Amino acid sequence: MFAKTALSPPEKHLPYFKFIKAVRPGTCPVCDRTTQAMGEWFDNLLDESANDRPLRKRLDEDSGLCADHTRRLCAMPDRDGLGAAVLFRRRLELALEALDRGKAPRLNTGRCAACDEESGAENRNLGLVADFLDDEGMRAAIVASGGLCLGHLAALMGRRKFLPAWFLDLHRERSAALHGTLVRYIDSYRLSTEERRAAQTEEDEVAWRSFAGHVHGPARRV
Repeated sequence: MFAKTALSPPEKHLPYFKFIKAVRPGTCPVCDRTTQAMGEWFDNLLDESANDRPLRKRLDEDSGLCADHTRRLCAMPDRDGLGAAVLFRRRLELALEALDRGKAPRLNTGRCAACDEESGAENRNLGLVADFLDDEGMRAAIVASGGLCLGHLAALMGRRKFLPAWFLDLHRERSAALHGTLVRYIDSYRLSTEERRAAQTEEDEVAWRSFAGHVHGPARRV
């Protein structure tokens, strides 16, 4: 698994450069770019959904968006609410029609159009990393970000048979650093309160809060 793949990466296009440019320190770049892509998709949904007949048909068939994406849509900052109001009006009209017939309103309890879009964006970004992992620009971006969350690391390992040593070392060191901090934090409870406070930094005291992001990436928002 430590050997480099001999395959040449594909030609670089706009998605590659957008991925590299969007990298931020301390954030899984696959999570970050997927979140950005979903923000763009939601913007388009609110601006163009009235004219997108296939999407409107899909939303009607699915009974709207799933609960998670509905909440994320409602939480979008700095947005005029007209597009969302149009979408939600349709959902309530269908709910009222069902209630008038004495039937329970249909709700989306499974996948929705946004779920499919998010999966596609996630796969595309993972594919970029897999394709360009031996590229110096991608390497610099991944190192600058601090690495992928463990979820996307595992997914990437399922896509590529060989991973470069620097990539595995980066993620091993990151996980080992957090593990060491958590061990020190746990061990500090054997000390008195004063000794424990003296032995820890402010970062140590809250390091456990970063576990979810380290494993699963940051909470998805738009």
